[in-house]
Amino acid sequence: MDFLEILVDKAFDIVIGFLLGILIITLHRRADRFVHAQIENLHDYVTGEQHKLLDKIHEMTEKEQLLDRDVHNIIEEQHKLLSEIHQMHEEHMGNRDKDSDRIKDKG
Repeated sequence: MDFLEILVDKAFDIVIGFLLGILIITLHRRADRFVHAQIENLHDYVTGEQHKLLDKIHEMTEKEQLLDRDVHNIIEEQHKLLSEIHQMHEEHMGNRDKDSDRIKDKG
């Protein structure tokens, strides 16, 4: 091989190496874009699911507050009923004492 052939072979080697480098960079950037798109899709999915979960938690909290209010109202009604029963019992006991006093007075 003479000097010119060696130079041409080396030039081809350099050009082939350069083109392979460009191909590798292009494939790497394309893969990077694909990975980035997958990450964005995953982020959007997770964000959507997180939003749905927060909505469900908010809805459950509202239902719990309604239940708490209902239970509070029931407790207040029971308290009123117990107060009325207690008052009726006291009135009954007072009337009973008056009746027993009248019986004693007659006797």
